[in-house]
Amino acid sequence: MLPAEDHLWEGTPSLKGLAIDAVGLALFTLALSLAVGFAYRPALDAASGISADVAKFITNNEPGLKLAAVLFVVVVAGQHVLRLGWRAVVLRSQHYRLTNQRLLIESGVFSRSINEIDLRTVDDITFHQRFSERVLGLGQIGIVSSEPDPE
Repeated sequence: MLPAEDHLWEGTPSLKGLAIDAVGLALFTLALSLAVGFAYRPALDAASGISADVAKFITNNEPGLKLAAVLFVVVVAGQHVLRLGWRAVVLRSQHYRLTNQRLLIESGVFSRSINEIDLRTVDDITFHQRFSERVLGLGQIGIVSSEPDPE
């Protein structure tokens, strides 16, 4: 008779893993905003020097050109924010369950996939932690199993 299966741990990956990416995104957005802000007037002045017609166009449409510069920053930064948000959704859709007999890994945002690893087939476990992960109390665990891949 097999021993009863005891539930040992259950959890999801931490969103703290995206903290460094969020800080990088904030710095990128700040740098992009400053670059566009500082380059805006010199770019208009340079374009105005091309011809009198271009200078007149710029003078007549300056509010629209300012709006275009702001929209450029919003769209570019917004794409990065959406990408980071999607990564957070994907990360939170992963779920791990460990018992004394197996490890269950559930993943998927729109569809669901469950991978089960029998602990008797685990050959090796690795752990990797970058400095930034160590500061945040995070790390990556790798499991090497002799169980054939279900795919």
